[in-house]
Amino acid sequence: MSKEILIIIWMGVMGVLSTQIQFKKIEFVEDKKVVRYSMGFALFVFLPIIIWAGFRDGTGYADTNAYIALYKSLPGNMQQLLTYLGGLEKDWGFYFFSGVIKQIFGEGYRPFLLIIAIIQGMSLIKFYQKYSENYVLSIALFILSGEYMGWMMNGMRQFLAVCIIYFAIPWIVEKKYIRCILVILLASTIHQTAIIMLPIIFIVQGKPWNKKTIATLGIALVALIASSQFTNFLNVAMEDTVYAANISEMVNQTGTNPIRVLVYSLPALLSLLGKRYIENKNDTIVNITVNMSIITMALSVIGMMTSGVMIGRLSIYTSLFNYVLLPYELDNIFEERTAKILKVVMIIMYIMYYYYLMHFAYGRI
Repeated sequence: MSKEILIIIWMGVMGVLSTQIQFKKIEFVEDKKVVRYSMGFALFVFLPIIIWAGFRDGTGYADTNAYIALYKSLPGNMQQLLTYLGGLEKDWGFYFFSGVIKQIFGEGYRPFLLIIAIIQGMSLIKFYQKYSENYVLSIALFILSGEYMGWMMNGMRQFLAVCIIYFAIPWIVEKKYIRCILVILLASTIHQTAIIMLPIIFIVQGKPWNKKTIATLGIALVALIASSQFTNFLNVAMEDTVYAANISEMVNQTGTNPIRVLVYSLPALLSLLGKRYIENKNDTIVNITVNMSIITMALSVIGMMTSGVMIGRLSIYTSLFNYVLLPYELDNIFEERTAKILKVVMIIMYIMYYYYLMHFAYGRI
């Protein structure tokens, strides 16, 4: 049985275990008393993904082969590494980090993949354990949406930048902007597209679907469609990535798959149905989550109309909030009986989507 199927079975078992009260505890999140799963259980749920990502080889993962080759090509001592970094114009942070790992662990690439998988995994575990009302369901949605395959197994450099920023989500919630900006700048040394989060940390503040958010997204939509400036920026940002050889093809490539756009857009669309409830609650975290979901929808739609690789990939900086928002919407917008039915329907639809991705997009099952 393939690992892609085994991980779904694992999540089913974890879903059953999550009903046991001993895995839950009372915590305070932004001065509110909430029920959350223990960090130990949260780690246990996600551990197979970390192990899988950390101990994979290049077979069947196109980007992984490129990263392994990059790691092996890095200089073997610190002086040579510093000289090598001096010749880089951007994204030197990733090469420096990778080079330090090589200095410590040698030529073997396993520690390189494992350390990155641990950083990514711990960022996601911390984020969902703290902010999701249903941690196991959030992780299941992350898996069923194919994010783990597309990012932890393939686009891991950009995802490393994403996960570094997600460690700073509490500072975004608390509006500690200087700290946030410093973290984003650090992440931009890993992957330059992280800079997109600089305006986003301000845009998402305030009530969901507010005039500021809608106006900003409207301006962004016009700018991206009418001007080549943003695409040129991404051209430069991705110049030294694993896609460099085909950069001109990517600019003209077919946009983001409409099915993925629909999946990414669903939480934002549902928030319109529950807009009055969400506004009345006026929960800072929920408001930010909704606004992040709106940006995800906008970026994926723009990616569908332009380039799925060049622009559609930017949505990963905000799409992880969808898997916090969707469980919240089902549990709070709808009546209990309706919510249970919708959860079953949602899981079935996500499993179908997962099969579509794994079979047709990745050819793994």
